[in-house]
Amino acid sequence: MTERSPEFAPDLTPHEMFWRAMARPLPGADSHVERFMLATATAWIEPGDFVVDLGANHGQHARVLATRLGASGSLLLVEADPSLAADLEKGASLSTIRIDVVNAAVGDHETRDVVFYRHQARDQEGSVFKREDAATYEEVRVPATSLDALLAHRAVPSFVKIDVEGAEFSTLRGATDLLRDHAPLIACEISADSSPESPTFLNYRLSDLVATLTEAGWSLHTLDGRRISESDAVDPTFLMHYQCWLTKAGSRAERFVSTTVPLLAAAFAWGCAETPPYPFHLDKHPVK
Repeated sequence: MTERSPEFAPDLTPHEMFWRAMARPLPGADSHVERFMLATATAWIEPGDFVVDLGANHGQHARVLATRLGASGSLLLVEADPSLAADLEKGASLSTIRIDVVNAAVGDHETRDVVFYRHQARDQEGSVFKREDAATYEEVRVPATSLDALLAHRAVPSFVKIDVEGAEFSTLRGATDLLRDHAPLIACEISADSSPESPTFLNYRLSDLVATLTEAGWSLHTLDGRRISESDAVDPTFLMHYQCWLTKAGSRAERFVSTTVPLLAAAFAWGCAETPPYPFHLDKHPVK
């Protein structure tokens, strides 16, 4: 079946946008989790916004986000894999909205290059961290940058998606200006304790991340909007999914995640015949 490109939808309310996204196939949404995250993000984003996608892969998520941005909006796509970044450049040249593509790994500082491990079969699993099955990865050298450096001469984003395969903590350490001065909604894939098979050498624990965010005045939330406390982060019985929300205390994004997102999650659970209020139980993993 031929995949139809998403259509720009400038006049829909946030809730209408969510239900529209839920009702139709979402390119690149290969699980309930991604589907919900993307549908919720389109409910948050406004036409004309600036959005950042770190770990853009093939641009599948960016295509969905673009349904809300329209011709006056803009996207920054950052991808470490050189071949994927080249494909994104080709796609961006055909887009009706402004899209900037940067081929770089994102971390806590800028440097000329770092080693990037590109999976030979599954390009979505490329990482700056060497995995245990190293034989299936190809080493390539790519430039490295920080989120603050990327945004130094750009607009303030309303939404940031972070999917950097284990480098999320260093990415946030490289975003001190953004976290201090602004309050975008951030969707972040957490690799620290996400599954039993995850490497243990991804250089941080969930408790480290929560403590650092708390000190900066930010909170980590589960996908259905529950705030993850420091005690949760060290509780071996606490269950969470790898996809989370980050919000600044007192911000509009925090109000959105704490009040609107739980309602959207319950509605999504009902639509997917899952069990509310947490519709993602098949993907939950215990914190190690």
